[in-house]
Amino acid sequence: DRDRVIATWMKFVQQDIQFKCEYRFLRPDGSIIWVLGQAVTEKDANGKIVGYVGTITDISDRKLAETAIKESEAKYRRLAENLPSFVYRFVLHPDGSHEYTYISPGVRELYEYEPEIIAKNPQLPWEVTHPEDIPSLNETILISAQTLQPWKWEGRIIPPSRRLKWVQGMSRPEKQPNGDIIWDGVIIDITERKQAEQLIADYQRTLETQVQQRTAQLAQEISDRKQIEAALRQSKARYRGILEDQSELIARFKPDGTVTFVNEAFCRYFGLRRQELIGYNYAPVIYEPDREHVARLVNSISRENPVITVENRVIIQEQVRWTQWINRAIFDDAGSIVEYQAVGRDITELKQAEEALRQAKEAAEAANHAKSTFLANMSHELRTPLNAILGFAQLLKHDSNLNPQQKENIRIISRSGEHLLGLINDILDLSKIEAGCIVINETDFDLVEMVAELKEMFQVKAKAKDLDLEFNLTPEVSRLIRSDRLKLRQVLINLLDNAIKFTNEGRVSLTVTRIDKPEKGLNMLFSVSDTGVGIGEDEMQHLFTPFLQTKAGIATAKGTGLGLTISRKYVQLLGGDIAVQSQLGQGATFQFEIKVIPVNSTAIGNRQISRRVIALAPNQPQYRILVVDDNDNNRQLLVQLLAPVGFEVREATNGEAAIKMWETFQPHLIWMDMKMPAIDGYQATQRIKATAKGFATIVIAITASAFESQKLAMLAAGCDDIVCKPVSEQVIFEKLAQYLGASFIEEATTTIWSGESNYNLNLSAMQALPKSWLAELEQATLAQDRVALEQLILRIQPQEIALAEAIKNQIENWDYSNILEAIQSVKAGNEENTATNEEQSNVKLPTQWVSDMKQAISLADLNLIEDLINQIQKDNPVFAQIIQGHLDEFDYKKILAELANIEMQDSCE
Repeated sequence: DRDRVIATWMKFVQQDIQFKCEYRFLRPDGSIIWVLGQAVTEKDANGKIVGYVGTITDISDRKLAETAIKESEAKYRRLAENLPSFVYRFVLHPDGSHEYTYISPGVRELYEYEPEIIAKNPQLPWEVTHPEDIPSLNETILISAQTLQPWKWEGRIIPPSRRLKWVQGMSRPEKQPNGDIIWDGVIIDITERKQAEQLIADYQRTLETQVQQRTAQLAQEISDRKQIEAALRQSKARYRGILEDQSELIARFKPDGTVTFVNEAFCRYFGLRRQELIGYNYAPVIYEPDREHVARLVNSISRENPVITVENRVIIQEQVRWTQWINRAIFDDAGSIVEYQAVGRDITELKQAEEALRQAKEAAEAANHAKSTFLANMSHELRTPLNAILGFAQLLKHDSNLNPQQKENIRIISRSGEHLLGLINDILDLSKIEAGCIVINETDFDLVEMVAELKEMFQVKAKAKDLDLEFNLTPEVSRLIRSDRLKLRQVLINLLDNAIKFTNEGRVSLTVTRIDKPEKGLNMLFSVSDTGVGIGEDEMQHLFTPFLQTKAGIATAKGTGLGLTISRKYVQLLGGDIAVQSQLGQGATFQFEIKVIPVNSTAIGNRQISRRVIALAPNQPQYRILVVDDNDNNRQLLVQLLAPVGFEVREATNGEAAIKMWETFQPHLIWMDMKMPAIDGYQATQRIKATAKGFATIVIAITASAFESQKLAMLAAGCDDIVCKPVSEQVIFEKLAQYLGASFIEEATTTIWSGESNYNLNLSAMQALPKSWLAELEQATLAQDRVALEQLILRIQPQEIALAEAIKNQIENWDYSNILEAIQSVKAGNEENTATNEEQSNVKLPTQWVSDMKQAISLADLNLIEDLINQIQKDNPVFAQIIQGHLDEFDYKKILAELANIEMQDSCE
């Protein structure tokens, strides 16, 4: 201090100002004391300096007090910095969406919402977060997701009570194979801690003010030291009171583990008195297996990383409990650790919840695996006999020797089997949806053709209930699109089936509209409306719940309550959602909008078979087919289906026999069952496809499995395609046409088609159109007037979608001759019908027979109608055939019209 004191003295001498300086004295015994030196000039009568008068005062005590105040201030400021619910599982998906898959009940008290509310709206925690804290929340989550480092965040929330709370979140991220990131963690209320921190800051400011005041007084009077010491004791008491009132466990200990301070909460928690803790090592309260782990973590604290969080077990009254501690190091000016501060809390319940969650997850995974195994076995065990039941029922339908009662019995078998198959498919689809195994399989297809197919499918059901069935496609609808055809078709089937089921009079309609969205591409809007019983407002919220039905659904005693659930899931997979508008007694409208991609191709897929195949078309090769199945019924079904049509068919009962038969028979196509004893279909296919000759052989798997993973394994084994049991004859012949290019002749049609044909002119549909329209069509075709032809097509398109598209296709390909040939065939058919009608006009029928037939129709008694037709078969075969044709189409109006003509003829005579 010497140079500073000399400089101050020289300034005093030169400028004649008061001398006042604090400095240290080195006493003879080697000790150092602090002094305050003060001096003034002494002058004579003339104002001349004649000397100096001064004092030297010992201020060591004051300096010690000031140092103690500063150290105490720093110590308690550090102590108050880290005064330490709801448990959750948070999932962030690769597309940016997120959800909570588990929320503990503790969220009610903290966020003031029910767990189910937040589960449905995972954005709620963000909505109640203080606007100023949302950026930090999003940033910390993003950093944790990118680095997979633990997430920790503190911020404010404003729950419904509008009472501001401080919360702290902690969790660890875990990346999943599908790209999801899962955080399992906890959010706790730290409002009291934050309030305590604010209180400490206020007292710190107060203390600083007091210190300044006391220091000024000490400059004048050393005795004021006693007052400063009293203020210091008072401040210590206040801070100690704050710490003692905290619910968190607070302790301080030296680097060697000696405890220097514990609060009352710490003592209560461990059941020990303060004197049993202070001065002793903290290690004995830690569960022995965790001691080395805790010591290693505490020793890892450094100036660069001054705070760590430790979770460990402790011993409380011979019981083991879990705790979490936030440990902060306190450093001296040299950077050495002088003390540790630990703030802890009990997390036993949280650990138990985590363990319960882990066990529940393992149990759920085991249950899901068991369910998948069960469903796979159930699928095979149910579909295999259903394949034989439905297949042989289809074959029996074609037997002309069956009487009406037998035909009705066969129809009942088919309907019951198809109903059972529908139930199995619904349950399996729901299971796959719940397991997340449903995937989108986009293909290019003809939307107009699919809608026409649906209209033909539901026409009979609608006519049976005397309902108007309207299908409307707006002119701008894209005909060729890319989407998941099977899922879209299934949704429309479910909605149309429900509409007809719950409508007793009026109409059912399907409307398809194109919606162009420049920013999102092309969308299609599908709307199914009916005039049926409608849906009550109280049933709307449960409409899409699995296995729950409306009152109207329960009253029908049909269905599983899964159709709408599956439909909605499918639509959501396609990028949309189903909206419902309905009032009880006023019908319902189901509407959904999905994104599609327009396709420019003019030839998509293969034409589907709509009638029974009776033979191979002329000039076909001799196709060789091998049927492989260990089930005799399934083999015989395919043999009896294919051999009469003209295929050369051989059989094999297992994979080994199939390989030997393939080597000698050299089939063009193999129908391969995949689940067989010994060498199964997978092994047989692999061995056949491994050769150059076998690679050219088409192998189509026939399986009872409904799971995508097994289907992928079949394709990986070398199968060219897969069909699921039960297999319809329509699918069998479509696959033969697709892979062999086989051409067939259908029953009751003059049209020959093949796998290479996409559009054919339906003569029956043209015959039903007005003669005036046909005349205009013939004239426009002869003139090759494309404008007139397009106008004629637009006039029939709402009713005859498929026919309109077929004519349009002929025009686009300049095939006017095909249109003229079709018109001539229709005209010839009309002349034949005229002759038939003339023959019919001479029909003589008993009055009682006419009356009985009208009564049978009013009762919809199919058995009685069949009996009455058989009664006139011998004497009036033509009229009987006409009535039977109307009956097959469930067109009771035409039957009644025929009867009215007979009655009019009798009255005229």
